[in-house]
Amino acid sequence: MSNAVVHKQQKLARKSAWGTGILTLFIPFAGYLYTARYRLAAITLVFWIPLIAADESNETASTMLGFLMLGTCIENTIAVVRAKGEAKEMMQQEQQQQSASTLQVELLKLAKQKGEVTVADCVLATQRGVDEVQATLSKLELSDLIRASNRASDGAVVYRIV
Repeated sequence: MSNAVVHKQQKLARKSAWGTGILTLFIPFAGYLYTARYRLAAITLVFWIPLIAADESNETASTMLGFLMLGTCIENTIAVVRAKGEAKEMMQQEQQQQSASTLQVELLKLAKQKGEVTVADCVLATQRGVDEVQATLSKLELSDLIRASNRASDGAVVYRIV
């Protein structure tokens, strides 16, 4: 996603879902203005004004107005809830990336300090899971930061810093 789209989603995620729903239910275009969805506000206004101005005895206009109000309320509220979910997911991804980066640095420091390390050494030093450590060691090896080889004395797989 581009930075503009991400920024727009983050702004939308800060809006209240309840406030959005209530405002959009009673004044549809105002709900879209609140959520900074200006194009939809304009489109809704184009449909809303004639329906509000229609004769009260016109059942078709009243029904269409009801559908417009209910539909815009649901759509705008769902947009806010989705934006909140996406923002939460993005934050979790950033935390995972930071955690993975920290683990890479820890493993490189350990390999430099000890000269050679096994997966068990890395698990004990970092207190991370075996799968996570092995995956990170593989990434570091693909990046040519460490090399895997077998120790001559017992054949164990060891990792050395390049």
